[in-house]
Amino acid sequence: EGAAAALRAQAEEATARATALESEKAAALARVASMESDSAAAAAANEETTAALRAEVEAAEKGLDIAEGTGYTLWAMHRLLPVLAEACLWSGQLDRAEAVGVRIREHAERIDHRIGRAWADACDALIRWKRGDPEGSVEQMLSAANKLEAIPMLWPATRLRRQVAGRLAEMGRRDDALA
Repeated sequence: EGAAAALRAQAEEATARATALESEKAAALARVASMESDSAAAAAANEETTAALRAEVEAAEKGLDIAEGTGYTLWAMHRLLPVLAEACLWSGQLDRAEAVGVRIREHAERIDHRIGRAWADACDALIRWKRGDPEGSVEQMLSAANKLEAIPMLWPATRLRRQVAGRLAEMGRRDDALA
């Protein structure tokens, strides 16, 4: 029992670190956006973002090893795997993100868990976009956002809808993006 509590504490610590790294990543991305005209500053901020993403992947993988090693598959699927998939996605590790999405889906199907299926759907849609099919990804993103919203997982659904608006704007569908 003491070992399980220690492992649980380590898993919670890894999740807290991944959450802190998520905040660092968001701050670095905001700095990149504000420095677009200054290429040297933007390059430095981009390097900082990449380093934060690598650290986020590492922290999530450590937490995942602990969680899955102690039987906390549900928690790993719900909390750690989505963080890992997103960090892989934004750092350009699309094959790795896809593998994590498959892992989320496998866990979700095994225990019939709709949050896991919604996360996996969101991952598939975002990978499709990053692989150069923004038009095809829009409907997938909307479907995943609807599923997340129905749970209700409102913050992730909102973030995904923001991606939909961005893809629509990129495709010249400004009115649809603003709707």
